[in-house]
Amino acid sequence: MAFVSGLIAGRIIDAIGSHPSGLPARSLAWTGAFEHPTAWDYAWSRVSDAEWAAVEITTTHGTTYNVLFDEGSRVELSPNPREAFFDTEFDFDDNQEVEVREHEGIFIEAGEVIALRFLHIEVEQVDEQDGAE
Repeated sequence: MAFVSGLIAGRIIDAIGSHPSGLPARSLAWTGAFEHPTAWDYAWSRVSDAEWAAVEITTTHGTTYNVLFDEGSRVELSPNPREAFFDTEFDFDDNQEVEVREHEGIFIEAGEVIALRFLHIEVEQVDEQDGAE
């Protein structure tokens, strides 16, 4: 039943969206239902189902943040304003082992982001650091 309802709703939205100057489309524009997903949406949706993801974020100010997208993180996708919040950062020590630091959080607006890089880190490296605290 949910599939059929979603299919019908999708077709109705498509029909309304195909006439953007019409009254139904104008009255529903605030919902963001007619906006196409962005690269920001695609990148974050790929990791949203994972337990955690290591991400390097470079901002327009030249600052680079190494963050863990985990249970304390939040990333807004379309149609909401694109922004992100992380409460865990990581870095690599001289032996290339992961050092994890938890704090009150970093808030980043998507307009300040010029690059996202999703990194592969061995789970054992992060688990060992979490257990050491």
